[in-house]
Amino acid sequence: PFAALAVQSGGATLGATVAVATDPTRVSPADWIFLATKAQHTAEAAAWLKRLAHRGSRVVVAQNGVAQE
Repeated sequence: PFAALAVQSGGATLGATVAVATDPTRVSPADWIFLATKAQHTAEAAAWLKRLAHRGSRVVVAQNGVAQE
């Protein structure tokens, strides 16, 4: 799908390589985790977070749902 992420901030562009996974049993801990899910799939996301997160992980959540705050 894509191999890199670029973020522009303060006149600078920050880049990172990206790994896309579809099976939580095939991932290892990551420093940065971008979790995008619909609200009704929050419980299923737990298996992913258990495999991916470690004490120093940074997690960004983008969730879609009714009245999401």
